[in-house]
Amino acid sequence: MFSKAIAWAWTQANPVKGIKRYTEEKRERFLSVDEMNRLSDALAEQQNLVAANAIRFILLTGCRKTEALTATWDQIDFDTGVWTKPSAHTKQNKIHRLPLSDQAIALLRNIKASHPESSFLFPGRIPGHPLQELRKFWVRVCRQAGLEGVRIHDLRHTYASQLVSIGESIYTVGKLLGHTQTQSTARYSHVEQEALRDAANKFPQLGKQQRDKSAPPPEDLPNAETPDPAPVSIADRRK
Repeated sequence: MFSKAIAWAWTQANPVKGIKRYTEEKRERFLSVDEMNRLSDALAEQQNLVAANAIRFILLTGCRKTEALTATWDQIDFDTGVWTKPSAHTKQNKIHRLPLSDQAIALLRNIKASHPESSFLFPGRIPGHPLQELRKFWVRVCRQAGLEGVRIHDLRHTYASQLVSIGESIYTVGKLLGHTQTQSTARYSHVEQEALRDAANKFPQLGKQQRDKSAPPPEDLPNAETPDPAPVSIADRRK
């Protein structure tokens, strides 16, 4: 804050310069598939369709809340299925081109049809302005869905963790999130390890016990020790 004040010539010194920042533990709250389904059911019951669609869009794209609420239709290319976020709206201050999933595209087409006159994806009550806040709406939805300790920003974490858990690489997920540094996505590495462990466990089990389990039943095996019946002579047949 003081660095910005210096840049704006409001002050000449930063009184907190040199003070070590307090180390905060990063949150690790991701929604499970069951929680996502409960959230989806709760959103379907809401009368505020604009806010409900904003929450759906954040979950389907992993974007930040401010990126969603400030998004305009000229940023969406339905032909290529790409959302181009301007540098002024991204945390990295760089343009981020995000390929949209089929679910996200379908959602946007429905939204576009419901209010084609607005330039914003999620218009607010004041004409020409976007939706400003989701906090009260989010608290109500979480209560109805039975979700505890979940912030809107945790939907971004959920998007990333779900992709990593099904085998997408940290690099790919980082690109989708718009991360410019690998360490920003490294927080999801433990999810990737679980996915890799599940993949490793699919390797066939080795050892005599496993071979015994996979062997066919004894009655299905040819009996090599049983001798062929002796040939019967013509004399014996006459008897």
